[in-house]
Order: sequence, then structure tokens, then C-alpha cells
Amino acid sequence: MRKYFISLHVEILIVSLMSGKKRFYLLFRNALVFFAVTSLYGWIMRMYKVWPNDFPQYGNILQAHSHVAFLGWGFIAVTAMIIYLTDENWINQPGIIKKYKFINISLAGLLISFPIEGYKVFSIVLLTVFLIVSYLLLFDIYKRLQSEEGLEFQFMKTGILYYYVSSIALWAVPVIKVIYGKNTLYYEAVGFYMHFLYNGFFTLTLFGLICLYAYRTRGYYEYYQQQKIFYKLFSISIIPTFFLVSYTLRDSHPDVLMYVSVTGASFQLLIVLYGIRLFFSFLKLRSGYMLLPLFIGFSLSYILKTLFQFLASIPVIHHEITSYTTWLFIGYIHLFTLGFMSTSIFWLVYNFFRYKHSFFGLLSLFIGVIISELLLFAQGGLQYFGYDSIPQFDVLMASVSFLMPFGVLLVLISHYQNSRNV
Repeated sequence: MRKYFISLHVEILIVSLMSGKKRFYLLFRNALVFFAVTSLYGWIMRMYKVWPNDFPQYGNILQAHSHVAFLGWGFIAVTAMIIYLTDENWINQPGIIKKYKFINISLAGLLISFPIEGYKVFSIVLLTVFLIVSYLLLFDIYKRLQSEEGLEFQFMKTGILYYYVSSIALWAVPVIKVIYGKNTLYYEAVGFYMHFLYNGFFTLTLFGLICLYAYRTRGYYEYYQQQKIFYKLFSISIIPTFFLVSYTLRDSHPDVLMYVSVTGASFQLLIVLYGIRLFFSFLKLRSGYMLLPLFIGFSLSYILKTLFQFLASIPVIHHEITSYTTWLFIGYIHLFTLGFMSTSIFWLVYNFFRYKHSFFGLLSLFIGVIISELLLFAQGGLQYFGYDSIPQFDVLMASVSFLMPFGVLLVLISHYQNSRNV
């Protein structure tokens, strides 16, 4: 054990001699590795529909896929950008390096433990390690951002607070599962966690990074007052829209919470429509062969995501789609994770670091995303209106889904090639 800690300190000392940019590239590479593996798991799940298999169980693969997509790919990429762009030397501090080391180890372990045992002892321990270390890392970031002025940092700080809120449910999930199994309360906790994680943490921190890019590169304060209004209203609207995913609360207080959720979804849709002008103001910034498609991708994805959220809040539609949540819910989550979160991360890394991702890798990835989203929403829509399912739907989904891990692999290979020049 003593030898392990000595070697760990030696490794940290060596790594700390890297430049801040080199260190960020290393963390971004790790995030891409997690993205590649979770994309592969996603394709494996689609293949299960074509060639059923008993081991690993579909549900166990799903746990690894969903947890590490957000916590491996999204969390590491976003937090590493915030740290580096706040102070490029800070990313090489021994404390930061240690925290990311434990985060990487715990996430790598989850990719193994979830498929083998599901949500049991080892997975719960590894997830607990991740949560504790992520709390410490985000606390460090929040303290550092306290000394920063600007609306962009307000976005990030509020996003971090929503991360803490979302994680409350993760502590409850294993307890609920052990005592009650996967009952209604279990799915309530999962819905709580996912809502505040992606609508709160990821959305606000990514909006903050987008604003930070605009301010640093062009001093772009033309719409500052509108952005301030957008930030305040959007931050508030996150809370009432939670009731869209809380079926128990809506069933127990249908009239009151129906109006709360409809009002929240309508409010958020109006805010996003108000913010379209702000989105398109960023088109005046740097241009490049990748930037416009990526910008349109994450802007359109978020607008569609908010529109679908609004439609789902309408009582008649909400009641009907609960019968077809499988395809529509997967499509909705992927619209955020792949359409908004992933695309905006690639856009930000390209802009901040002038980092050229593999063109064919991104092309393969997003062709797979677009076609799979069309298939998912079409399948759910056909079922909603009482029509027959798409012929050979599972085969089509399995074929198209392969483009995603293949595309991420090409991006990862290009990252290794580009990082040699840093």
C-alpha cells in the first residue's frame, strides 16, 4: 500500500510538469475514451434487440451506458474546460490531478462492474467514490469562481449548485432498490437525478462556457442585458419543469401540479425562443468549416428538446405518450446528450483551443445521431397515432447506431495525433 502511494505521488509530480494545455488534452482524451466505450455499449444494446443475449443483461449494460455517458464524457470534458479556462496553471495542481485520477478509476470500474453485477455492492461503492470526489472537485471550482465577475461565471456557479441538488437522488437510488426494488419511487428518484443533472448542471455550465468564449474572443457584450434576463428566468424555470417527470406527484395532486408543470414548460419555451436572438449573435464570432454545422446542431437540438418538453406538458398528450415512453424517452434523452451536450462540447473545444476534430469522425457520429433520432421519434409517433411499427426497426437501429462508436473512435484517433503537437 505504501509503495502504491509513493508511486502515485511520483506520477502526479511528473504529470504536474505538463503544460496546462497538455493536461487539458489528456483529460479530454480520457473523456473521449469514456464516450467511445459508452457509444459501443449503446450499439451493443441495439444488437440485443436483433440477437438476444442473457449475459451481460440488457439492464446492466444500460446502467453503465447511461451513468458514464453523463459522468465520464460530459462531466470530465465540461469541468476540465472550466478549470483550464479559469486558470490554465490550476489544472496542473496536485489536488486537481488526484481528484481526476480517482474520478477516472471509479468510472472505469463502473464500465466493468455494471455489466457484470448491475446496481450492487461494487457498483455502489465506485459510484460513491465518484460522487464524493466530484463534490470536492466542484467545491474547488465553485470557490475559485466566487472571485470571478461576469454573467458567464454565474451560469457556471448555478449549474454546480444544481449538480449537488441532482446528486441527492443518487444517494437514494441504491437504498430504494435494495429495500423496495424498481418501484415507482425508484423511477421518481432517477427522474429527479436526470432532470436536474442535464437541465441544471450541464445546460447552465455549457451556456456559461459559450458566453465565456464570446466575451473573451470578442468582448461580446452587445446583448448583455438580454443574457442576464435569460440567465435569471431560465435558472428559475428548471424547478417547475421537474414535475413533468414526476408521475407520482402529478397523480397525487393532478390539478395543481399539472398547471405548475405546464406553466414551467411554457415559461421555459418562451425563454428559449427569447434566447434565439442571443444564440444567433454568436454566429458573428469565428467561422470555420466545422463551426457552423456544430453551432446549428446544438442550437437546433436544444430548441427541439424544449419544444418536445412543452408538448409533453400538455395534459392530453402527456397522458397518451406515457404508453410509448420507450422510444420517445430515448429519443428525447439522446437529443440532449448527443444533440446538445456533445455537439456544444466539440464546438467549444474547437473554438477555445483551435483543436481540429476528425471531420469524418464527426460526420459519422452525427449522421448516426440524426438518422437514429428520426427513427426513434418516428417509431414513437407511429405508435402514438395507432399505426404499425417501422418494418425491421431493430435491424435499422442496430445498423445506424454502429456509426456512432465508429465516429467517436475516429475522433479519438485524431486526438492522439493532434496532441503530439501540443
